[in-house]
Amino acid sequence: MSGVTASCWWTAVTDHHQHRARILVGHEGDALRAREGYDKRPGSNLKYLLHKRFSWMQPYLGPQTYAVEVGCGAGFSELYLKAGTLELTDAEPRPWARRVVDAQELPYDDASIDVLIANNVIHHLAYPDRFFRGAARVLR
Repeated sequence: MSGVTASCWWTAVTDHHQHRARILVGHEGDALRAREGYDKRPGSNLKYLLHKRFSWMQPYLGPQTYAVEVGCGAGFSELYLKAGTLELTDAEPRPWARRVVDAQELPYDDASIDVLIANNVIHHLAYPDRFFRGAARVLR
């Protein structure tokens, strides 16, 4: 892809009426930029969508719950979910992630986690079966 760098991905669509490209997605996959821009996008439906994504999970979390999210991305879950411990992890170092974790090799003791969140993650894994075996092992 010419003109595309690792820090700036652009998805363009040609406007057939005016024969020019317009940007639909700028900086795709940039979790830091997504997190920084979260409160700066007036009129965005992002907050509504994230609320819908996470709200059904909250009844399963309590003040004694140890929950781990693998593949936290921009870490939006911590804005919507409350638990005794909500540990955000990702495959890459991120300021809001507690540690770097390979979801296919979960570094937790057997039966040590109450809730494991893998939101929008499974399709990124080369071997999802490894994740599911690990999840069965670490969940109480």
